[in-house]
Amino acid sequence: MRRASGRRCSARSEGRHETGRSQRLQWRDEIYRQLAKSGSVDIGAVYPPRAPGRLWRWRVWVTESGTKAEGTELREDAARRRVEERFQDFLAAAGLALKSQQE
Repeated sequence: MRRASGRRCSARSEGRHETGRSQRLQWRDEIYRQLAKSGSVDIGAVYPPRAPGRLWRWRVWVTESGTKAEGTELREDAARRRVEERFQDFLAAAGLALKSQQE
């Protein structure tokens, strides 16, 4: 990346993630949950309903506030989206991604 002056600068010094896009989580299927990972770090998980008609539970350990976040959703995709949103909020708060990159 070059500045207007023609000097090189890193994406990190410009306040952007290296790829220029928001970080995507990798989902791993485990026996009792879907685990969200970023590299080798466990970010959060989605837990299936314990019985028919119950809600999907989600939990995020890496958050903007530093404390876990959790909740419930009607569908698995909505629960996964909550985990991903909270992780993107963390990245923006840590200066690892711009807020506008989330969309």
